[in-house]
Amino acid sequence: MDRAYNTWTMIVDNSLTQSIAFRILFSKDEEKLNFKIRENEKVGLILVRHFCEKLKEYEKKDIKFKDFLPEMLSTIDIEKEKKEFLRDNK
Repeated sequence: MDRAYNTWTMIVDNSLTQSIAFRILFSKDEEKLNFKIRENEKVGLILVRHFCEKLKEYEKKDIKFKDFLPEMLSTIDIEKEKKEFLRDNK
């Protein structure tokens, strides 16, 4: 995973894609999920954690993904994500 994620569009798109895959693959293995989140944050996908948390909420709702996506995007807190990234990647 040595791509350059140098635009917000790339960060959002790739973070969301990775998050969906991780929720499918590691929903029952929190340790592996957190490892994959940190691994992706190190290469610049700082929204993977946010999207994984929101996807966990989505899984409990009876709503179409296209209707939930605006909530996922509108609740991004860049300052919070930066703080968590810096905390986890010291």
